[in-house]
Amino acid sequence: MTNRKILYGYRIRNGILEIVPEEQQTVKRIFTLYNAGASYQGISDALNQGNIPYSQEVPLWNKHKVKRLLENPRYTGQDDYPAIVDMEVFRAGRQRTAEKNEKRRPHGEKSPITYLTPYFQCTCGGKLIRIGGKWLDSDLYQQGLQVHTGTGNASGLDLFGALVVARAAARP
Repeated sequence: MTNRKILYGYRIRNGILEIVPEEQQTVKRIFTLYNAGASYQGISDALNQGNIPYSQEVPLWNKHKVKRLLENPRYTGQDDYPAIVDMEVFRAGRQRTAEKNEKRRPHGEKSPITYLTPYFQCTCGGKLIRIGGKWLDSDLYQQGLQVHTGTGNASGLDLFGALVVARAAARP
């Protein structure tokens, strides 16, 4: 495992492309986790937590490396690569990706909640905003956190099942 000029899971020894046994197990694990429902990010996090390096130069995994690995048909034995996963496992992963993509909204199409956002307002007249970037609590992220920036009561949002958090500092 000296560099990643060739696919993860393989090396060239004496001019012959061969499978790296330790990396072979990781490749199989990635396909198994993905086909079982894990996300690209979840898989990369698990690999990093397990101290499984991607390469010596760049040891950390990310979701893009996982995605590229899962999309590469060479792992099934194409282009003179030794097979690490069978075609059925590979196809199951491609099918899962296709199903995920079907559920996505076309680019530019707004979420239904977007049409209601202008009506989210605190009783003090303060504006409610969605916080981007890192969330402090993953439960808040999953519920679509709306944050209160005013000083009044914003409990009316409970009708929408939204979680409202008051910001500590009052608006200027």
